[in-house]
Amino acid sequence: PCPTHALSNATECLFFFAAWGLEMASAAQAVVLVLDVGSSMMARTDHRADEAKKALMMLVQNKIQFCPHDQVGMVLVGTKGTKNCLADQFQGEYQNCTELQPLITTDLDFFRRLSDVRCEGAEADLMDGIIIAADMLASHKPMKKMDKRIFLVTDAGGSLRTDPDELEHVVDGMTEQGISLFTIGTDFEPFDEDEDHDAIDSIKRRNEVLLYHMCEKLGGGVFQLDNALETLAQLRAKTVRQVTCFRGILEIAGNGTSEDGQFAGMGIRLWGYLKTDPAGMPSLQKTSAKARKASVDGGCRVITERRYFARDDPDEEVESSRKIKAYRYGRSLIPFNAIDQQAMKLETEKSMKLVAFTARERISHADLMGKTYLFTAPPGDSEASKAVSVLVRALLETEKVAIVRYVRCKNAEPVLGVLLPKRKTNAEFFYFNSLPFMEDLRQYTFLSDQPVKERLRGKDSAKLAAARELVRSLDLQTAGPEGGEALKPKTVFNPSLQHLYQAVRHRAIHPTAPLLPLDGTIASFTRAWEPKGILRHVYDAAKPAADALRRSFPLQPVDNGVGEKRKYWFATDGAQITLDSYKKAPEKAPALVPEDAGLPPAKHFKGAYFDGSGNASADTSSSGVKSLSAMDKVSIDGLLSNRVSQVGTVNPVKDFQDMINRRDEDLVDKAVAEMQSVVRQLIRDSIHDQYYDKALQCIQALRAGCIREDEPAQFNTFLHDLKAQYSNGHRSAFWHGHIKAHRVTLIHEEEADDIEVKVSEAEQFLEDDYVPKAQPAAPVADLSEQDLFDELE
Repeated sequence: PCPTHALSNATECLFFFAAWGLEMASAAQAVVLVLDVGSSMMARTDHRADEAKKALMMLVQNKIQFCPHDQVGMVLVGTKGTKNCLADQFQGEYQNCTELQPLITTDLDFFRRLSDVRCEGAEADLMDGIIIAADMLASHKPMKKMDKRIFLVTDAGGSLRTDPDELEHVVDGMTEQGISLFTIGTDFEPFDEDEDHDAIDSIKRRNEVLLYHMCEKLGGGVFQLDNALETLAQLRAKTVRQVTCFRGILEIAGNGTSEDGQFAGMGIRLWGYLKTDPAGMPSLQKTSAKARKASVDGGCRVITERRYFARDDPDEEVESSRKIKAYRYGRSLIPFNAIDQQAMKLETEKSMKLVAFTARERISHADLMGKTYLFTAPPGDSEASKAVSVLVRALLETEKVAIVRYVRCKNAEPVLGVLLPKRKTNAEFFYFNSLPFMEDLRQYTFLSDQPVKERLRGKDSAKLAAARELVRSLDLQTAGPEGGEALKPKTVFNPSLQHLYQAVRHRAIHPTAPLLPLDGTIASFTRAWEPKGILRHVYDAAKPAADALRRSFPLQPVDNGVGEKRKYWFATDGAQITLDSYKKAPEKAPALVPEDAGLPPAKHFKGAYFDGSGNASADTSSSGVKSLSAMDKVSIDGLLSNRVSQVGTVNPVKDFQDMINRRDEDLVDKAVAEMQSVVRQLIRDSIHDQYYDKALQCIQALRAGCIREDEPAQFNTFLHDLKAQYSNGHRSAFWHGHIKAHRVTLIHEEEADDIEVKVSEAEQFLEDDYVPKAQPAAPVADLSEQDLFDELE
């Protein structure tokens, strides 16, 4: 119904959402906003002009955020200047009207211009503004079909031409172009059908009645400003267009095909729609702060380009034709080329085939997987509607469901699913969910709770009754208004998404201002049990039952031995552990720990006992009992060492330091070699400078470790190799931007012994003109001819 008549606030809100294109299935729109900034709006002292502009700003915000592809233009009526196309064509007419923005996609620039609009107080005719807006829509040629609408915001206190012939001409022209007119009225009085327009003395009331009639003829409506503001302030979800995901036949019997390849058996035509789909958080887009600061044309969005380079030759780029996909098989990768991948695909045709019927009770809620779809008869297909109605009613009466094989499109993976019949007052349809295969199930084993059930039926029956009462008092089916359902999905919004929408909207308008605190309406969802939460009344009603359950299960503090020192099995006498505890034991076999020593059991490692030094002891005495002969291997170094034996890429610095700190085994040379390998790998695998910082940290740790362990020659040789490989070419940024910038140079004679590198030479090493010092050639021994033959042998 058109809200020119008396409607409830809820109905008017729904109609307003539909008019502005905010309902769940709206077509694309081309909208022109007409704002009255004339003398009547300027003369108001009740801030209604600011509220009218606020309503338009909220409308534009909703378009930017939820309908970004809609196009919006704007006309100001009552400006001191004149700027519009019709004024250029017809001299002296359409004065004091300004076209603020042509019909384009909305953006933040338009929103900021709208926020700067002020009432200018010039005399102008509202009909001129409507005609200019209609001309903008009529001359607009979009790429696709769009709904054309005009939104007029006014208090109707200014001039408005009321000539019947001209009014009829304007209405006929707008109707021919498919343009609808909606008015957001400031302090409009309710519409009265019996009110005589000619007998009205008030100019404002006469204009109101004229706008009521005009909007009704053009398929629009009139909204009160207060109701529009209240509606726009409500939480809402993103608009989703109603599109089909499947159009085909539910094949019930037969699998033949006709001459044109269509199904020739018995079936029902169905259309499928996506019913529920998780709404994820919008992804953050990467933008360039440098480009934004420099105001670079073309936007500031960062475009990611991926390039691949050979591991053996970092400067060689691998073309896409040389790449191949592979599946992991154990620790190996098994390659599959495009031909293999195509051969592995299962060729299928779009279809939905009935497999069987089964009892509804055999399909538990836990068996329903993935998204939920709705299947119903195509609109206007009476035969399919009858067939769907018959099948739905039969399944409901017999308490059965249909098991089907569903392929949503050609060559899609087939799924086994269930059609659940559903019948409402004005619709009959099926809900579809996928059923799990064996690989999708998780088989868990739990201990039997039979003893607990027996106690609850016996002496603990009062506890069971208290728990039942709490469940009954918190039943959402009866917790809503007037005993109805509470927390319906249609009325519960995702607080994270809603808070994100408001935060983005605020930051877009105020880039440097702090974010607003959590909105009260959103907080009512996130803190449902607090005083202003949406379920506070449910919590208050269930409090007696919760108190009764608390009394049935009294809570007592449990002494878990907090504060006591842990005792280990190798502290055989339970005494305080000291360094004397780690002295090497005598050669005689130690006594076993008594079973009544009150100590925790020993840790097991693959069938052996932990010996305290990081090794597992598998010694077995003649009696078959594990002995503690490894006790004599306990050492303080073994207890304190992390037992790292390899430098990895996750935390290479820590791995390297742990290896050179080990005293049970000399791993210095191995640690240095592996650290050098890790550095090269980080540089080679880095995308631009992604791993350069990490590689620099590794080199600095390697340098410090080589100084400490008297291995300066290994580090200097490694640094010479790095300079030769990376001071020029594809990875030169690493050498110049990291090694030279942080002055990582050779180890010189003041830092380590047995090294002939001077301090000046170490400083000169980082310069581009550095020439390495020639090493003296090794002396050649004076070998006789026989000695030379001996050497060859």
